[in-house]
Amino acid sequence: MDASEREMIEEWRTLMRCPAFREGLAMPHVVLLGDSIFDNASYVPPGLAVIDQLRASLPAEWTATLPAIDGALVADVHEQIDRLPRDATHLILGDEFADVAAGD
Repeated sequence: MDASEREMIEEWRTLMRCPAFREGLAMPHVVLLGDSIFDNASYVPPGLAVIDQLRASLPAEWTATLPAIDGALVADVHEQIDRLPRDATHLILGDEFADVAAGD
């Protein structure tokens, strides 16, 4: 696990401490938008993809969805947003798109 993945996990742990969610005032739903920073299943061993680790670390009442697509460009994010679940409560947007990293 690299530093950015450790940071994400720590951020998720912080979200889980939110009083509104601890007290059952909302049903949390995390949505990961972006590219292979989240959609990394083809690059890691089974069960170690970001979405797998996130789902394993969330309490049972939380859900997580992965509309992020490996190879997505910044211009593709609107398509991912169009597919947002209606009950999404937390949007996490990756920041290492291929076109941004290449300086396009």
